[in-house]
Amino acid sequence: VLLSGTPAQVRPLIPSAENGLFSRQLFYRMPPIDEWADQFEQGDEDMDILFSDWGRQWKKLVDYLHERVNVIQFHLSDTQKEQFNSCFARIFGHAGLSYGYPMRSSVARIAINICRIASVVAFLRSVESLLIPQAILDSQFSILTSYFPDLTDRQKEQYAALYDLYTDWNAKINVISRKDIENLYPHHVLHSLGITDMLRFKPGSSVMDLGTGGGFPGIPLAILFPETHFHLVDSIGKKSKVGQAVAEAIGLENVSFRHCRGEEEKQLFDFVVSRAVMPLADLVKIVRKNIKKEQINALPNGLICLKGGELAHEILPFRNQAISMDLKDHFKEEFFETKKVVYVPL
Repeated sequence: VLLSGTPAQVRPLIPSAENGLFSRQLFYRMPPIDEWADQFEQGDEDMDILFSDWGRQWKKLVDYLHERVNVIQFHLSDTQKEQFNSCFARIFGHAGLSYGYPMRSSVARIAINICRIASVVAFLRSVESLLIPQAILDSQFSILTSYFPDLTDRQKEQYAALYDLYTDWNAKINVISRKDIENLYPHHVLHSLGITDMLRFKPGSSVMDLGTGGGFPGIPLAILFPETHFHLVDSIGKKSKVGQAVAEAIGLENVSFRHCRGEEEKQLFDFVVSRAVMPLADLVKIVRKNIKKEQINALPNGLICLKGGELAHEILPFRNQAISMDLKDHFKEEFFETKKVVYVPL
């Protein structure tokens, strides 16, 4: 609704009205009312919840922008500035000659508001350019399903929910590189599932994910193996909080979490998994105590970890036991060119 009028007309309504025609825009959410109704019974819609949801959505957008943009600025070329000034100078002069000083003031305010509107448009275009097109997200997700075509509908729903959940949490607690969150499915989910290139856990297995961070590789593996229990451990409490929140949001029932150092965890498991947490020798030293003697899987119980780069020196102490497999032989994406999965029986 655009309110306009002379200062004398507007001032009783809005005491701070300036000289000239009033040119502020006010927006209302007002449906037409044909007859009087009980104004304390406005239907089933809970306005507190509605406005709280709007607030959360806006904060999510602002947090997202803060991660990616330092300053959003509105720029005009020299030609555009010249055309803008020339156009409004003519209108400004004509308004003054025809209607006097108050109308010139209104023209100036209109010009200012047009600049503000243009700035908002520039802001929206910046937001749009930062958002990942749905087609790209769908393409990334299809890579996951192409390698694991037997996923149930439930598993697909759980994997699909991870992007929004991690994007939201990553804005609050950095568990994934903020430059890499857009590659969640190939670089984090699919990478986590690279452990299946070495072994597929049998139902009833128990697995500890040491140094899980925000839930990798534990959460993607827990989705894929719903009959295996995964215990996710990390020494940083706020990261464990993210993993736990994500697991609860997608309804994972086969996971547990603990905020502690690996040395403090005393439970026994069939396998320990990890993703590039520390050198292999240090990892073996910490988790050897956590490996069960009884075996139910195709490989003897032990450690399976995801590594990258040259590992010859790191594997040397275990050269007669360790098995290393190149993930590039299983996943064709360039990201996996130097990625490996390493198994050490314990």
